[in-house]
Amino acid sequence: MEIYKGGNPMHHEEVTFSEELMKEPSWKEWMRENRMFLAVIGILSLLSLILLLENQWNGPSTEKVIAPLQEPLPQRPTPKPKLLKKNHTQNPIDEAKELFLSSQTQKAIALLLKIAKENSDSTLQEEASTLAKRYYHIQEEQEKIKKYYLQGYVLFLNYPKEACDEWAKVLTSSLTEDPYYEKAQKRWKENCTSRMNLIER
Repeated sequence: MEIYKGGNPMHHEEVTFSEELMKEPSWKEWMRENRMFLAVIGILSLLSLILLLENQWNGPSTEKVIAPLQEPLPQRPTPKPKLLKKNHTQNPIDEAKELFLSSQTQKAIALLLKIAKENSDSTLQEEASTLAKRYYHIQEEQEKIKKYYLQGYVLFLNYPKEACDEWAKVLTSSLTEDPYYEKAQKRWKENCTSRMNLIER
């Protein structure tokens, strides 16, 4: 084999390679020379195969994980509010009485006045009118009781005698079950009874 080494282009120097260098290495020799590299690749491939098989046998499948997410979650049915059936056969005056007993005095009076004005039954009209007047007077009395109690409550710290006078006005009422009547009665017993005894002496 001739190789041009520079200098005079007409000058050639012949270099001879041995037959061993010219011969291509066989695959056995290549594997022998690179056996460490091949061993590392083989170990990594074996580990990857083991992990893949383990995931297939023990891990959750794709279908098991995705399938539940594709279906909508079950929802509890929203309970519908119970509607109270109105008794259409109920006497309208009885309805007004129920409103009054549930402390809706103003609504009860308004309903009774409507019955007294618009109902075709003259008996119901008269009864509604009478009951409306009664409820109106009760409402006025309740407002007085509340006013006397609160005035006594405000006066008591600096003017205890005047406070007792206000609570005494409450105790003259016939509405003994009124909540402000009960409060005034309690205040009177706790703060005014002993004071009145001292005055009498």
